[in-house]
Amino acid sequence: MVRPVYGIIYDVAQAYGTTAYGIGLQYNSSGRSVQDWGMGALRFELFRFLRNVYHWNLLTDIQLDALVYNIRLQDWIQQDAKRGELTPFADGMLLWTVEEQNIPEVRRLLDEAGMFYGYEQHLLPVIQKYRCSEEAAAEYLRTGKEPVYTPRDPNAPSLDMETVLRNFGVGENEGEQEVLRVEEGGKLHKLTPEEIAKIGSEGTPKRRKKKQ
Repeated sequence: MVRPVYGIIYDVAQAYGTTAYGIGLQYNSSGRSVQDWGMGALRFELFRFLRNVYHWNLLTDIQLDALVYNIRLQDWIQQDAKRGELTPFADGMLLWTVEEQNIPEVRRLLDEAGMFYGYEQHLLPVIQKYRCSEEAAAEYLRTGKEPVYTPRDPNAPSLDMETVLRNFGVGENEGEQEVLRVEEGGKLHKLTPEEIAKIGSEGTPKRRKKKQ
């Protein structure tokens, strides 16, 4: 039996697309993007992050045990009546009800505490620190298991332009290859063998300055 891990109950103007908004592919009426949650938290199952604060929110231990200002989210909510009310719902979930007039302040506080998923705020720092894939970074956010950092072999050959071109087949059977360069105005220019050789030995040719 499938048990839900997080849920929201919402109403949204038809113009925003009810289904698209539900899976995080639209902006909400407050102007806050939920696309990061749809494309990141939902994709990587990072359900400890909230996608926003709504009048009705369905929470499980995954969210309730998340730390907010050094305490559990459940305890943080129960500290102040303006932060809403938690009542038993179903399948081990709690219904978190927040009055409409209190939502902006609750949203602001949770945003500052990092409870809303953001790629640059959460995933990217892990990727940069451990030089790992998005999947490994997400696993770290889910479980706390640090990605294994594998430093680059100093004896590995450098990847120069000539090698890149060769990996794409340029230089082999040159008579059957076409290399195109996009120039100003979107025009395509077919490179001659001499121009290709120049790229491989010297890098991309500098754009010529227009005559005044």
